[in-house]
Amino acid sequence: MIAKNIIKISLYILVFSFFGFHNSQAQLSLSVSTDQEYNSNPFSSPTPSESVISSYNLGLEYEPNNWGFGYYNNYSQFLSIPERNYYWHQLGTWFASDNSMLGIYYEQRINKEDYSYYDYSSFDFYFKQKFSLSGFHFLFNSSLAYTSYRELTDLNNFLFTTSIRSAKSFETKTTLIGGVVFNYKTYSNAGSILSGTFGRGRNSSLTQTVDRSTSHFNIYGRIAQSLTSTTGLAVQYTNRNILSGLAKDASSLGVTYGDESQFFDDPISYEGYTYQIQLTQILPFEATLRGSYFYNSKNYPSQGIYLNADDYDDVTKREDSQQIFYLSLSKMIKLSKNANTSLSISLDYQIINNESNSFWYKYDTNKTSVNIKFQF
Repeated sequence: MIAKNIIKISLYILVFSFFGFHNSQAQLSLSVSTDQEYNSNPFSSPTPSESVISSYNLGLEYEPNNWGFGYYNNYSQFLSIPERNYYWHQLGTWFASDNSMLGIYYEQRINKEDYSYYDYSSFDFYFKQKFSLSGFHFLFNSSLAYTSYRELTDLNNFLFTTSIRSAKSFETKTTLIGGVVFNYKTYSNAGSILSGTFGRGRNSSLTQTVDRSTSHFNIYGRIAQSLTSTTGLAVQYTNRNILSGLAKDASSLGVTYGDESQFFDDPISYEGYTYQIQLTQILPFEATLRGSYFYNSKNYPSQGIYLNADDYDDVTKREDSQQIFYLSLSKMIKLSKNANTSLSISLDYQIINNESNSFWYKYDTNKTSVNIKFQF
């Protein structure tokens, strides 16, 4: 059913694109892509289930003058775990000038029946503004989102985010980048208790009364340096702090993939820091090789720990240390003189090692993927 809907929607978009806007091709862009991935542990579990994952993506953008419209969809298919297949799509519109953008988008995820509790829909209003001051270039972002879950209504929430980023380049080919991010999240069903038979642990459920809201603050700094005309090095440090409240303890809801991080590893549910180093090399034929290493230290003040597969200790708090290695080789091929039509190919490899004092969060993951994208 989902696959048939995707085909129908895709055909409608193609017809709409090439016939409805045939006189405005300079303002219309269409992208079609696929990811073919092998993942040894797609759901970050201590008892992994490997799978080949095929993702198919379609994106359409139409921009007459300063107004824009976009539609994007994705279907992810798990070869070894077909019950985890899901469909995602997003519809958005925006108004943009040279230095600002105001927009709204709606997105929805639809899962198969056994995992329908991951179904959600979300509205997001956002505003962006660029400006310069004393040689620094700034980008201000602010957004307000409402996310609702079809079955897990206790997780329905508003999320307000505001951030500012600054950057300055020097004649030494050094670029300094820094920024701060503030998040405020409030649950519409505060103080309620979640329970169920889904998730990690034999008798997984949520039985903790939760705070109404959480405020979270991030600060980061990045230094990028050109070592040669074809080699660049960047290092970054990020610090995360919970300012007030404790994030909803959704850790027991289970395994994750993609946007399911809301359930067990919500980005504003933990404190800690991240170190990152990235090396970029431009290769012959304008190919790009990029390698990155991340070290994440995470503390979860609202989550206890699993002593084993079943026993839960709500006194000791969860602490994780995570290492990620990422390697990517990419190449874009221009298929027209004005570069509006292109073919992009990338090969990616990722290793994740997550150590934790909680049984269900000790895991390793290896991922290899190929991405092919046509842009028209």
